[in-house]
Amino acid sequence: MNDYQLTDRMDLSVLEQMQTGEPFSTYIKTTKGKVGVLIFNPMTSRPEERILEGNVESASADLDLMLVKIWTESSDRFFKNANKILFEQGKIVPYNSAERENILMVNAISDEEIDNILAQPFFTLSNKLSEFTAAPPVERILRKAKELNRPIKTINRIIERLNELQEDEMDTGALERHYKNIEA
Repeated sequence: MNDYQLTDRMDLSVLEQMQTGEPFSTYIKTTKGKVGVLIFNPMTSRPEERILEGNVESASADLDLMLVKIWTESSDRFFKNANKILFEQGKIVPYNSAERENILMVNAISDEEIDNILAQPFFTLSNKLSEFTAAPPVERILRKAKELNRPIKTINRIIERLNELQEDEMDTGALERHYKNIEA
């Protein structure tokens, strides 16, 4: 295929926006390991796999390797639908708080929210921990609690909840039961 034919199929407004404007939405991974996501490439009009990598805890990590920039509303809808399980597990979250408000996900939590929760009394933290259904946000809270030298009682409660969630993830029937509850 020559360049002329490829340009014919491309939406040139998307190309212009990619060069001069801000993306429609941006998402970031929340875990240390690699996360594979499915995106819709507006340049080729085809779905593509992308691997997000890098250590989210490292200040020297390349942020571009951990982010996904989405340029159109239709690509954003595709991204949210194709990666729904990753959103539910809290492995990817909107990168800025304005986008986070549009997605009401149980496991999506910002760094600011983590700081606020850890500054609250023990019972507030305990109640918030019980709301999570996946391990990644609890792992982030644990890292931050250790960084802030929170009391051992607080850290033990976070570890306890993390263990519960990890046991559920290891249970092969847990995901199946989760989707049966959604369908019902």
